[in-house]
Amino acid sequence: MSNLKGTIKTALFLAFKDLSQDKVIVTLVVFVVAFGFLFFGISTGLGDGFYNAFKDELIDTLTSHIVIEPVESSKLFDYDSVSNIEQKLDLIPGISGYSPHLKRNARIIRKDRGLNVEVMGLTPSKESMVTDIPDKVTYGEFLDDDDTDEIVLGIQLTNIQTEGGFQMTQVKTHLDVEVGDKVTVAYKNGVTREYRVKGVLEGGVLGSDWFAYVTNKEMKSVYGEDGGASEILVRLQDAESVDKFRLLIMQQGIHGNVKTWKENIGFIENVTASLGMFTSIITAIGLATTIITVTIVIYINSSRKRRLTGVLKAIGAQSSVVLIVYLIEALVFGIFGIFAGIGMSYAADAYVKANPIHIPIGDVFLNIHPGLFVKAGLCIMVASALSGFYPAWKASRQDIIKSIWEE
Repeated sequence: MSNLKGTIKTALFLAFKDLSQDKVIVTLVVFVVAFGFLFFGISTGLGDGFYNAFKDELIDTLTSHIVIEPVESSKLFDYDSVSNIEQKLDLIPGISGYSPHLKRNARIIRKDRGLNVEVMGLTPSKESMVTDIPDKVTYGEFLDDDDTDEIVLGIQLTNIQTEGGFQMTQVKTHLDVEVGDKVTVAYKNGVTREYRVKGVLEGGVLGSDWFAYVTNKEMKSVYGEDGGASEILVRLQDAESVDKFRLLIMQQGIHGNVKTWKENIGFIENVTASLGMFTSIITAIGLATTIITVTIVIYINSSRKRRLTGVLKAIGAQSSVVLIVYLIEALVFGIFGIFAGIGMSYAADAYVKANPIHIPIGDVFLNIHPGLFVKAGLCIMVASALSGFYPAWKASRQDIIKSIWEE
């Protein structure tokens, strides 16, 4: 045990003595390792940020936390069923709001141009407790509960350019319409109504921008007893407890399919899987750069000091001491590189918070957190140890005579 302690003490002394004589090289290598750490942090944090942006946008504009749908997708909840479900939801603490939606296909006509769309009936006062749809109006105003002759259009249904300039012209024919214009809506049941465009809504490129919105009061006047709700969105106070509240809602005896946002937007997992492949490639590049750099530096360093290594062995230093010296140097590069990388990651996070990445669905931020640093730190330390092992092993096996006399 005392021999082992002596070996480690000697190796530590020699390693730090060697590093102190090459401060410029040490600084450069530490920065290379830090950039490897930064590659890992930014690529993973950016992937998580994209996932969170997609998830939040869909929850805030399409699904909320829980969706209750009729057992048969072609059927509707009638008005009595909607009232009964709402009464049962009121009994569950932790539910912050609910909003029934009635979605019906229709054709919107403006001048000589028509467009087949899905019209969503909702109650604005309830909707504001469940989604951000009422806050997404960028032109005009959103609906009031008693509006019966006004409509709000998703921006993708109009010829108005989005703030980011994104318009899916290859998919839809747009209406030449602005706030205040009149449009005619022909519902599938034969009812035709004229509405004034009260507002234009811009939620992103996802579903909310493709709907036309009227009030549930207006939908009831159009469909009468044939209306009701095609879905009921439920908002929770604790977004992480969706599975628990799904069971609580089902235990109330509600006759319907109760789904969490995870079930409704599962396709995001496919998107994030693709992003994960990209993240893995970036991370691999960063780690490979770290391994190669540290390997080259230690190899050159050990080659430059072959004579010194030979002298150390000649005066009794064991091969294990030489091996540990260069491994310690590799680990020192890794440790200091990690701390520098953490600082750079926080700097990058602060910059992105001040200058978020704008995409059509919203702003993307880096998801930088301590757990990410642990993963990145472990990868860097393993990479540093692996990169230092071969040159350290080769230096420890040098022939004493050749090392001393070799120029």
